[in-house]
Amino acid sequence: MDTEQTLELFGKLSNGAKVAIHSLEYMRGKSQDTEFSKELAGTIAAYKQIENSVDNNIEKMGGSPKPLSAWIKLNGKIAIGYKTFVDTSKPNMSKIVLRGFDRGEKSLEGYEKKYINAEDTAKEMCKELLDMQQKEKRVYVKYLN
Repeated sequence: MDTEQTLELFGKLSNGAKVAIHSLEYMRGKSQDTEFSKELAGTIAAYKQIENSVDNNIEKMGGSPKPLSAWIKLNGKIAIGYKTFVDTSKPNMSKIVLRGFDRGEKSLEGYEKKYINAEDTAKEMCKELLDMQQKEKRVYVKYLN
């Protein structure tokens, strides 16, 4: 197996989880609905579990997990802030979350093809992240009108 590809794939998974966590935490702060905030907290916890596992694997391989850049954080806040400026309803916020899952899935599917020589552990983490997103999608679909 290719160590470089493995570390690169772990890095992509870590970054993706961090972006999701940051975005969902920002949305949770904008949500005015207690039930929906709890749903977001559950999804955040699921992403944090994966992030911790991925980051531990990066460290085991001698790498260092990278924090999100200020630009990515700002970009996420601007995008979510714009989409929720006048509408913080559960249906609208659910659409935003579901679109995020869709973007993540497209990236993950591309990673499976790009990092074909990565270690099985990294590929399994990629599948775990995909599976988690599929499970979490069901949480938000119920809020759509």
